[in-house]
Amino acid sequence: MNKALKHIVFAVTNDTLSDQRMDRICKSLISDGYKVTLVGRKFESSSLKVHKDLIHVVLLHVYFQKGPLFYFEYNLKLAFFLLFKSYDIGGAIDLDTIPGIRLATWLQRKKMTFDAHEFYTTTPELHNRNVKKAIWRILEKLFIRRIDLCYTVNKSLAQIFKDRYKMDFHIIRNVPLYDEKPITSPKSIQNVNPVILLYQGVINKGRGVEIYVEAIESLPTCHLWLAGDGDLFMEIQEIISGHPCKDRISLLGKVPPDELKILTLKSHIGLNILSEDSESYYFSLANKFFDYMHAGLPTINSRYPEYVKIIEKYNTGLLINHYTTKELVHAVQWLIDNPNEYSRLSKASLDARKYFSWQNEELKLKEIYYPLHK
Repeated sequence: MNKALKHIVFAVTNDTLSDQRMDRICKSLISDGYKVTLVGRKFESSSLKVHKDLIHVVLLHVYFQKGPLFYFEYNLKLAFFLLFKSYDIGGAIDLDTIPGIRLATWLQRKKMTFDAHEFYTTTPELHNRNVKKAIWRILEKLFIRRIDLCYTVNKSLAQIFKDRYKMDFHIIRNVPLYDEKPITSPKSIQNVNPVILLYQGVINKGRGVEIYVEAIESLPTCHLWLAGDGDLFMEIQEIISGHPCKDRISLLGKVPPDELKILTLKSHIGLNILSEDSESYYFSLANKFFDYMHAGLPTINSRYPEYVKIIEKYNTGLLINHYTTKELVHAVQWLIDNPNEYSRLSKASLDARKYFSWQNEELKLKEIYYPLHK
């Protein structure tokens, strides 16, 4: 890249250890000649080792760990951090980092980018919380304006955000690097016991975790692996401790990315069903969907627009109509009872990963960032 070095500062509120999307984005932009700093929050489990020496990571210590005071404290500290930092572009990741980035870039006359991973004001965490939702909508109107570059994870959200914010949104999917070495042939489920059902992601409301745990009692040849952490972790842990099939359920907690890839390759079916109460979930396109695909796992998904488009075209998994234990059990059992169809879906997943690869998304990412050098 024959242009002056530009310094981008991205900000997230999650633990940078498990944020594979930001790890890929940062490293791709570094390879294109940018200097990148990733600002996150400090957790007890926080580690800088996952980023090695490529990405400069800064973890802000916050006293408040959740709620309005957390967001106020984090964004205030983020703004002050940037005000005393030499940089060229401030990158907000989702609505919860917008205030700090917007304030600092406005005061310093810097360029700004916005990466919207989800439809934030419609997440289950804000369901029936009208005051909190109203506050976030006010923040939207105040801060999401005159942004130099916006992008999101799928076409549905891009159109919603364009209509809502009156700005164009590019699409950068949240997909892994294509690597054919770990698995070169379709997976088999014939005569497999136990069949490993895998959920990877946040243990939060509306993510299907309670349904997965309940379903295992009706699936005697299956074991359930839950990889992740979140607001409901302790509650799910308590439910599992009293579950009649607790010996077939593993609550693994937060798993480092490299270890998670190994777990995914050892699994047989990827789980991805989401609550019907959230527009954010309805219009989602989760990174786990593509992680399963790259490991050759047939998936079970909610019949939501972005999953329907891909599955109808590439035949990588099954769709269920409702967020219920009964439908999930039926879909899992169908895959077990139809091993030839299972292997066909696995092969289709391995073929589709060539298209849904970070190598392809990286080219688009570099292209949309190029005008910011002017």
